[in-house]
Parts: sequence; C-alpha cells; structure tokens
Amino acid sequence: MNICFYSLNGSSIIGGGSATNTRIKVEQNRTGTKISRTIAIDGPAGSGKGTIAKFLANRLSGPDGNWIYVDSGLFYRYLAYCDLHEVAYKDAIECMYSLDKSDKPNSSNLTTLFAPIMHYLQIGEDPQHIIPSLKTESCAGVASKMSQRPEIRHGVNTAIRLLEGNVVIDGRDTTTVIYPNADVKLFVTADVTTRAHRRMLEDSRVQTAQESNNPQEPLLQQYIYAVKERDANDTLRAIAPLRQAIDALLLDTSGLTIEQMCDAALSLVRSRLKI
Repeated sequence: MNICFYSLNGSSIIGGGSATNTRIKVEQNRTGTKISRTIAIDGPAGSGKGTIAKFLANRLSGPDGNWIYVDSGLFYRYLAYCDLHEVAYKDAIECMYSLDKSDKPNSSNLTTLFAPIMHYLQIGEDPQHIIPSLKTESCAGVASKMSQRPEIRHGVNTAIRLLEGNVVIDGRDTTTVIYPNADVKLFVTADVTTRAHRRMLEDSRVQTAQESNNPQEPLLQQYIYAVKERDANDTLRAIAPLRQAIDALLLDTSGLTIEQMCDAALSLVRSRLKI
C-alpha cells in the first residue's frame, strides 16, 4: 500500500511512504497571528475531551478572534496508521530530524511528514480520506505504545507547536508538556463503562455490528477491556504518563449528556479567561 503526503494545496509531494527533505508552506489559520491564547485539555481515552475541545473552538470563535481545534492524538494515530499498513515507518521517523542526525526535530521535515494532518486541522479537508481510519481501536492501541518512544513524542510535540493562532488542543500531556503555560487547563475524566461505550460508538465497526443485528453487550465488554489496558499503558509509562496538572480544572463527565458536559466546560473556560 502506498501513501502520498500532500502539501496544503493538495498536490502530492511524497509517494510510496518514503520521506524526503521537501519543504512545504504550512498555511496560517484564520487568525494569521502567533498563538495568543491556548486551552489545553487532557484526560483518559473516551472521557469526552475531544468533543469538548471541538465545541469550545467553535463556540469561542467570533469577532474577537477565531480558534483552531487540534487533536494531538491524530499525529500519533497517523504514524500508527502508516505502521499498520506497512508504510516505510522507519523513514517517517527519521524524517522528523535533520539529515545531519541532529537531536532536534527539523521543522521543514515535520511539516512535510505531517502535511495530511496539518491540512485537516487547519483547513478541514482530508484529501486522502484516512481520518476515519485513524479513529479505530487498532490505531489507538499502536499509537499509545508508539507514543512511549521519546524521539517520537519530541517530534510530534514540536510539530504541534508549529501551529499558529488561538488554539484549543486535546490529547495526552497537552497540559503538562506541550503547553505547560496554557491559559486554561482542563482535565476531563469519566468512569470506565461510560468511556468504553463512547469509544465503541466512535468505532466504524459498530455500524457493521448494528446492521447485522449482532448483540452489543459482548462488544462493550471488549471495549471496557481495551480502555482499561489503554489506561494502564498511559498511566504507567515512563515517558509523559497520564496525570492531572496541578493547576488543571477537573471535569467529570460521567452521566452527563454532550450538551451538559460542553456547557460545564464552557463555564469553566469563561471563568478562567474572564470572557
């Protein structure tokens, strides 16, 4: 299987899964300014942090400035997707860094490697139609383990910081490592069963199961097991383990509807930003 990396104008710049030092221009988001405010949201898988982050980015955008929503996990899931489909994964990792073997990620290489993700985040288009595939549990599992490698985390975190404008970001260690000085930090959580059910509904395989009238209870138990395993990996790993930042506001979404948890988050953000 071949994957082509795309520049933001949609033209193919890399084919066959290999990486080159091709430079592309990353289009600024609608604010056209350096990051002025950041809202960082962390928490365990399926807690609702992604839904909340999208809501906040949309709700806060207006005459005073627009906000870009960033799902940091997409960067890891994209690398996992490449690995699962036997693309030249090693070449992709090497592409993060300068050709002189520097220990610092190369910004030009990063924007090339992650062009499909940056294109999707900043413009909202998915020219390769791979975003749905990144939401599967298979990608999530590989991405979680992959993110334990220091060189990968360093490269991904550097790529994320290349984004400009007002940012609402969700994902692992966004409040402790990527944006430790964020204007607002939220730690969103929920009980295991609630989170497993949400992850099940997100997975495209559920639609197939529903169409064939297969019982959902056994499937839910599989997701509960997967969520617990993911929690263990994220909490116990040596590199950037899951933890609540000292100054993060806690939001438990167990038993809350989407509207209720989004309203609760908005109230916390407005209080902290004084808007």
